[in-house]
Amino acid sequence: MRALRAAGLDKLLPTLEQPFLGICLGMQLLGRHSTEGPAGGTELLGILPFEVVRFTPPDAVHKVPHMGWNNLHDLQTPLFAGLGSQAAMAASSSAPAQFSEVSLQATAADYVYFVHSYYAPVGSYTIAQASYPDGAAFSAGVRYRNFYGVQFHVEKSGPVGEQILHNFLSADLS
Repeated sequence: MRALRAAGLDKLLPTLEQPFLGICLGMQLLGRHSTEGPAGGTELLGILPFEVVRFTPPDAVHKVPHMGWNNLHDLQTPLFAGLGSQAAMAASSSAPAQFSEVSLQATAADYVYFVHSYYAPVGSYTIAQASYPDGAAFSAGVRYRNFYGVQFHVEKSGPVGEQILHNFLSADLS
């Protein structure tokens, strides 16, 4: 945030009207506040109404950072077209305006790569979920108007990440 503020991007980014995709930390920066940083945490861009919080491992077996391949679920919006239940996708493709009402489960092949210690809780802005190894769900994807964010690394997620990037670049995400 220091670098964004120094460059004046903290004022510019929230005014963008074209589709915007924040990846990993870029998704977290869309929130209001993070507990990461100096005492009291860090004020973020404030585009979405969430606070970024640190994972708390339930025992010595579960580690932070949350690292590795994880499955997505409760997929919403055309950003995730081509993933999840093909029957649900086919039904939604004939009525794109209703896509946001369709919740999809990703298939076993729809894994994405995560590396993060902090997360955004699930809320009304959540368009994809994943679970920390203890089973607690978190926002793997978020959206507000033209602002999209994914907690995972699309660039390291193979064909699934490629499909998501293709969707972002070519789909009508308005």
